Amino acid sequence: MEVLGPGVQGWEVGDRVYGDTYAGYAEFAALPVGPGAWSYGPLRLPEDLALERAVFVEPFADCLHAVVDQARVGGGQRLIVVGGGQMGLQLVVAAVLRGCEVALVEPNDERRALGLELGASRAVPDLADADGGAEAVILSVGVGGLVERCVDLVAPGGRVVLFSGFGDAPRAELDLDRLHYEEIAVVGSEWIGAPPNQRRGHYEAALDALVSGQAPLERLVTGRCGLDGLEDAFADVQALRGLKTILMP
Repeated sequence: MEVLGPGVQGWEVGDRVYGDTYAGYAEFAALPVGPGAWSYGPLRLPEDLALERAVFVEPFADCLHAVVDQARVGGGQRLIVVGGGQMGLQLVVAAVLRGCEVALVEPNDERRALGLELGASRAVPDLADADGGAEAVILSVGVGGLVERCVDLVAPGGRVVLFSGFGDAPRAELDLDRLHYEEIAVVGSEWIGAPPNQRRGHYEAALDALVSGQAPLERLVTGRCGLDGLEDAFADVQALRGLKTILMP
């Protein structure tokens, strides 16, 4: 924390904090003292928590929200995560912490191997290789054509969670009779819940898992860059040359 606003109490310059605010590509960002519509406010970080873990507080909280609140799965239930990018792999870890049996669908060999190391019980390269009958499927890839295939993988009464946005192609065709007769739910999962459906308690849960080592997400960090290297970092991610790059303004 670099500067305190007038009247701010309980904080000191130099405190180590995490903030879920916009301005992620700026050198400094202003945080409200307490929760607001789009910010939790500052979250105090342990001084000995490595940066490579600390950067995951907010995104891992998003993944906990997707698994706990939207997929609604728990101990012993089967969950399929489609897409093994850095968010998909965080979803794997979140589901493993819930006690789920997790299968990962990801075409990249190295990412499948990492998913297994992070706790997935199975990792396959294509949706056609996944076993059906899961209680839930979380789609972490913004490809609308995959939604119906995800619906095919859930058991009656199951849930398909759309964790990714779909950009300029937000349309998909679904068998509505199947959704109706098999009581399958298709739900979104955005941030830690779009207001007023927020689940801010996941911030503390995410921090606890990172501090305890239950979520070793530093394994997803593949590089660091300054603001002048941001475009190259995005290019590396798009070319599958990396997973998570830490921006150091």
